[in-house]
Amino acid sequence: MKNNILVAATTLFIAIVFFSCGKNECDSNCDSIFPEINFKIVNSSGQNLTCGPNKIYTSDKIAIRSYVQNVLTDAEKIFSGDSSAASTGILFVPAALSSQYYLYINNIKTDSFQLSFQIQEGKTECCPSFYKTTSVKLNNVAVTTPFNVVK
Repeated sequence: MKNNILVAATTLFIAIVFFSCGKNECDSNCDSIFPEINFKIVNSSGQNLTCGPNKIYTSDKIAIRSYVQNVLTDAEKIFSGDSSAASTGILFVPAALSSQYYLYINNIKTDSFQLSFQIQEGKTECCPSFYKTTSVKLNNVAVTTPFNVVK
């Protein structure tokens, strides 16, 4: 009987230690491996052209692409909030550690983003290292995020 209790206690201890870097801690406390870049596409008056009442471009008409191993690849993009609100921007997450990205509107390359990254250590043992954006350029001009692309 004592052996069964000892085995059960040991098994429970091992399970707690093994799962201590489990989903709850890492999923909520870890930084994403690649940072999000937040921007809006606006007209010369500052009206949002992808979200809100004055939008003229839908999400499927916008793409952010880069070359990954010589293949033009779409980066993941989402709205940073409610697409019916003019305050909402576009977030894109780099597909890989590329420094050059291109904005396509209606399948036409219109602008370029140049990103510089620096590797950062994870916060805990179960959080991986991640990349921090150290500079962003829009068409070779330094900007800070969030920024506007004027069309």
